Amino acid sequence: MKNLVSIILLNVLLFNLFGYGLVSYFMDSKVTSEFQAKLDKNHYAVKDLILLKVPLALPYVDGSVNFEKTDGTIVIKGIIYQYVKKRIYKDTLEVLCLPNYARTAIQKARDQITKMAYDFDNLNNSKKPVSPLSHKIKHSSLDFTNDHLNPNNYNWDFDRLRYNSLIVPSLVSILLQGIDHPPEGRIA
Repeated sequence: MKNLVSIILLNVLLFNLFGYGLVSYFMDSKVTSEFQAKLDKNHYAVKDLILLKVPLALPYVDGSVNFEKTDGTIVIKGIIYQYVKKRIYKDTLEVLCLPNYARTAIQKARDQITKMAYDFDNLNNSKKPVSPLSHKIKHSSLDFTNDHLNPNNYNWDFDRLRYNSLIVPSLVSILLQGIDHPPEGRIA
């Protein structure tokens, strides 16, 4: 019985560590291959194509008026776009793309699962608003102790203290009398 429970718990742990990634990988590859098959058969609406223009500064590049088929992806603002056709026209690379919303949804779900699985601290503190100016300060234990203020830590010489208490006020009054205003004159 104990062996069965330990095997089940081990399988749950392994699925949590690797299973979600594998499932999302296989779903992503399936959606990508289906989408690419539609593109290969030209099963898409031309009005849905999005044109991306990138300036090129390459000398001696032969441009073309016609688009040619290409493969690839680009992510813009969290949405995955699949390349359909491209051309180099004058000094610009023009790429026609289609948004792949199914793949974008799988990517977002994968990110949310990963965040939930590995971000334990923020799940517990999700109700607290985080200020951009908030920061953590580490204090040393010396900041909170008054050992340096404890009079028992010092050897007090009371005769010397009485002598200094008589000298200090007279020195202060002599120093204050010697302070004058700066001399007036021309600045060269």
